[in-house]
Amino acid sequence: MMHILVVDDDDGSLRGMQIALEMLGHTCDTYTDPIEAMRDCIGLGYIDKYDALVTDIQMPTLNGIRLAGLLQYLVPELKIVVISGSATEDTKQELAQYGFYTLLHKPVSAQQLSAALQKEFSGISAASRKNIVN
Repeated sequence: MMHILVVDDDDGSLRGMQIALEMLGHTCDTYTDPIEAMRDCIGLGYIDKYDALVTDIQMPTLNGIRLAGLLQYLVPELKIVVISGSATEDTKQELAQYGFYTLLHKPVSAQQLSAALQKEFSGISAASRKNIVN
């Protein structure tokens, strides 16, 4: 299965996603601090070991969209799933500008995570994925 980086400043949401992903057979590294996640990915060279990033948008030290953009710049094949408790139309437009079209709304179920990851890994072109934002 996949090795997934999960970043969410809400510990409860983070643990719930970790449990769901592990139940689906994936392995995860989790962070409540996106700066720490970036430091480990870049400074310790962890970025190459991840197949996907699942990240919350609204976090105090670094916006999840920016985190995803920076990590995908370093590893273009990294798949991105964005989670939000309060996404607006402006948020969806910002996601689209970065080419991120998989947005899930909290709370997230194991089935939603599984479907989102399958869509990201299905090979659908970015132009076709514009309808995937939920």
